[in-house]
Amino acid sequence: MSMIRPSRARFLIEAHPEPLALSLPPPAEDLFELYRRIVLPNRPSFLLESGKGGDAVARYSFMGSDPYLVLSGKDHRYELRARDRTTVKDGDPFAALAALMRSSRIARPEGLPPFFGGAVGFFSYDLVRQFERLPTLAADDLPLPDLQFAFVDLLAALDHQTGTLHLIFAPPLERLLGEPREKLYREGCDRLAELGARLSVSNRPGQHELPTGLEIRPDQSRAAYMERVKRCQNYIRAGDIYQANLSHRFCIDFSAPSPPPRGGEEAARILYARLRKVNPSPFSALLVFDDVCLVSSSPERLVRLQGRRVDTRPIAGTRPRGQSLSEDRRLAEELLTNTKERAEHPYRV
Repeated sequence: MSMIRPSRARFLIEAHPEPLALSLPPPAEDLFELYRRIVLPNRPSFLLESGKGGDAVARYSFMGSDPYLVLSGKDHRYELRARDRTTVKDGDPFAALAALMRSSRIARPEGLPPFFGGAVGFFSYDLVRQFERLPTLAADDLPLPDLQFAFVDLLAALDHQTGTLHLIFAPPLERLLGEPREKLYREGCDRLAELGARLSVSNRPGQHELPTGLEIRPDQSRAAYMERVKRCQNYIRAGDIYQANLSHRFCIDFSAPSPPPRGGEEAARILYARLRKVNPSPFSALLVFDDVCLVSSSPERLVRLQGRRVDTRPIAGTRPRGQSLSEDRRLAEELLTNTKERAEHPYRV
């Protein structure tokens, strides 16, 4: 029988507070099915799915719902949404996020994944305007936040190396230092038991289907897009830029002919389920907030921070490892003599 750790006695007297964890044997169900079981109606949720690469690249997947706080900000105003109240403040949203992160640092307990509670969210491209003075040229036709983060104190983490499913209760440091430990221990045991019960109840079949007959509509014509490609090529020839990332927005109307239940939230989950089948990637994510949902799938991790060490694993400007030392040297020489690949490095570093 799995036991909650640390023990009650240790949790009550520890000088440095740590989360409560319940580790379960490998689940038989698919990871996305487990995620759907823990989602609470009309509450933000997330799934960060990995496990399709080596241990050092993608060992863990994480999922959670019902955050105790959501921070959302744009320009010089931000909003803090707790379970029982909403506060709007003037100020730098990024600075507000940094302050919340600094005030909730807890050392990683032995045997737990690197993420065991805290903030999950996104930064938009326009957040750069908090750090640089840039011209405003594009129309802001999507009123999206510059950043949005959900702070969770209860989550599930799957270790793909051992198959262990960790259920973790990690209240913010403010609560651990300011509330009676006995009260927090009882709350943690109750919530871990409730999360385990949700994971054991299967969903009804047939919930993962997109409506048929959906129309995918581009926001610009082929001719307009090709004209932008030519302009970028001219900038590259002139030496003004190394490369360009031309975005092309497509729109899908999920309301016709038959909208999925719970609108955009369920549409995002169904779309993610379809995407992970046709394009399984080492790193994929589903973020569901009240006003926006993000579906992501990527073959590479942008950046990882561990203590004072930062690493990135881009695909561009790299080669796969060879089968021998001599092959590694040959591939390294190819990179050093390839003009395009060398240009990737100053662009990214």
